[in-house]
Amino acid sequence: MGKGYIKVEVRAANEALPVLAGVRVERSDGTYTDLVTNASGVTEAVEIDAPDASLSLEPEYEGEVYSTCTVYVEAERYRSVRITGVQVFDGITSILPVVAEPLYITAGTGTQYNTPVSIEIPANRVDAGSGQETPSEGVAPAILDIVAIPESVRVHLGRPTESAENVTVSFTHYIKNVCCSEIYPTWPESALRANIYCQISLVLNRFFTEWYPSRGYAFDITNSTSFDQYFVYGRNIYDNVSEIVDSIFSTYIRKSNFIEPFYAEYCNGTTATCPGLKQWGTVTLANEGYSPIQILRYYYGDEVSLYVAPLAEGAQSSYPGAALSVGSSGTAVAVVQTQLTRIRVNYPLIPSVGTIDGIFGSATRAAVIQFQQTFNLTADGIVGYATWYKLSYIFASVKKLAELGSEGITSPTVVSPQPNVTLRYGDYGESVTLLQYLLNSAAAFYPELMNITVDGVYGTMTQEAVTAFQTKRGLTADGIAGPRTWTQLYETYYAYMNSATPLNPQYPGTALRSGSTGSNVSLMQRYLNVIGSYFTSIPQLSIDGIFGTATRNAVVVFQGLFGLTTDGVIGTQTWNRIVAVYQSVTQF
Repeated sequence: MGKGYIKVEVRAANEALPVLAGVRVERSDGTYTDLVTNASGVTEAVEIDAPDASLSLEPEYEGEVYSTCTVYVEAERYRSVRITGVQVFDGITSILPVVAEPLYITAGTGTQYNTPVSIEIPANRVDAGSGQETPSEGVAPAILDIVAIPESVRVHLGRPTESAENVTVSFTHYIKNVCCSEIYPTWPESALRANIYCQISLVLNRFFTEWYPSRGYAFDITNSTSFDQYFVYGRNIYDNVSEIVDSIFSTYIRKSNFIEPFYAEYCNGTTATCPGLKQWGTVTLANEGYSPIQILRYYYGDEVSLYVAPLAEGAQSSYPGAALSVGSSGTAVAVVQTQLTRIRVNYPLIPSVGTIDGIFGSATRAAVIQFQQTFNLTADGIVGYATWYKLSYIFASVKKLAELGSEGITSPTVVSPQPNVTLRYGDYGESVTLLQYLLNSAAAFYPELMNITVDGVYGTMTQEAVTAFQTKRGLTADGIAGPRTWTQLYETYYAYMNSATPLNPQYPGTALRSGSTGSNVSLMQRYLNVIGSYFTSIPQLSIDGIFGTATRNAVVVFQGLFGLTTDGVIGTQTWNRIVAVYQSVTQF
């Protein structure tokens, strides 16, 4: 019997918001460990007994090759979550990303209601294979001009014609999920890389040919292995797979004299056969010393090579072409510093870079290392391609969330009684603008929904967004915004407003002091930590929502620094001063 580990990440709004949550990890024998997420929304790693890793290297072995556990997540202002079947392998750290969904709020009353989220992770499928019903010779002619890495992937959770949800995830998350759903993380690294190259190439082929959109579907790929690749929404990933994908996610397979990514058909090679790569065979070849490209050429021929694709235009900031480290300087370093400064508003464990001066010094390196640790990157303090991409993605997420209030619609307009109007394709005007803003507010928190342009015109994208929202909330999915759709959009908007950290939080009306608990205490702890990175005499706090001795001491130090009565109580004056100082140090 071996040992594996699991840690849980609880975040909302496309990773823009770390969530303070209580987490229980329950083992198959009924024992459990209770944890609390830190200021980055992450728990400590928990040890779990797991079958010996060698068993997962034997294709003939039919017993269990991993352990499973159940994870429960409870967070104030968010729906409770129960995830069963979380997989843990010997010698591997499993990472379970939990997407926190806000509690629904009844419009006009403020009443919260919690419909728990329940996710069951099915068994890992080494027999999954890929696209057996769409062989390589049957792909559509190329439609796009260039191969590029998209920012996100819209995955249909079923066969193409099956009625099922669509979820939108980042490109790297998609690849990590597919790899962890289809093969074992204990396999040799060369085997893992060869399989990942196939998975990247296959999905890029779908994008390049616009296989599904050109046929009228509102998604990029399915999770049906009869047509595409195995994707399990809500499943855990593995630390070694995550690191590999982050380093090679833009590398794909291409055949000589062809522009499009190779449609890399594959199967497990034991219970299923195909003309392409055999997944179990990659283990044998890797153990014989084959490199990833040698494995690929063994199955696909000497004419295949590996190519690197750029990011899709507008998806992320442009990589400067070389890694940045201590001693680097220039505009690219200033971009990194600016992004880190904004991201640490939401992730206060990231230390300050100091002045945004375009010079990569020790402070910038320390901030980069903490960012890398927070998002499971190699913590070397160097901004290579993987770190640059993740910085850009998280920066875009936090900015998008913050800018929801600057779409041209003020909060008083939104919170007024909902419009008594039914909108449909072809309509335009202020009511459509409001509808689009509310849809984007919902999309910030729900991966099933899409972000759209707020232009006041009820076009195809708005119709698709309304349909997706209606499907999410169990309404008739007709793409028409009638009274029930308006009501539930308002409920979702209030949920968003309730769960997002306010930019200018108002004093709650009751002083916070020793013994106080709840979200207001968590908020003040978070603000004090950010302030404390500038005024280092203020000690850093655990963001646990409990006003204990450490929090009182931090408040006393803050009050002394800013000329307030040092009583350790957050009354009106102290609250307003903490908020004001927080805003002053986080502006740039």
